[in-house]
Amino acid sequence: MNATAFTQRNDINLSFRGAADASIRQGDSNGYTVTLTQPVFNWQNIQVYKEAGFKAAQAEATFGQATQDLIVRVAQAYFDVLASQDSLAFIQGQKVAISEQLARPSAISRSAPQRSPILTKLKRVSTSGHLRKSRLK
Repeated sequence: MNATAFTQRNDINLSFRGAADASIRQGDSNGYTVTLTQPVFNWQNIQVYKEAGFKAAQAEATFGQATQDLIVRVAQAYFDVLASQDSLAFIQGQKVAISEQLARPSAISRSAPQRSPILTKLKRVSTSGHLRKSRLK
């Protein structure tokens, strides 16, 4: 917005080299000007608007990537838990099997006091099972 004002004082002496009487004219001139400027097109504002759109798209892409990373981490943790549960069940099954193997030779030796090849073989198997059991602990 622009505003200007002016006042002008006019004193005019007219003389016609003796042909007519001299006359003096006096008067004031006043003027006021108000100017309003509204740009219709501002290229810089358009560029800033476009840049904001690009930044919003970049933020959405970053958010999407973070969401996918979170999904992958949660899925990996879930599958790690499942694998650990499977390993635990497998080890518990082995523990039960080893306990049964260790119990068999003592039951056979109570029922058959003489040494038989089957009893000797079972004792060797139970001894190796006992070694595996100690490694598991």
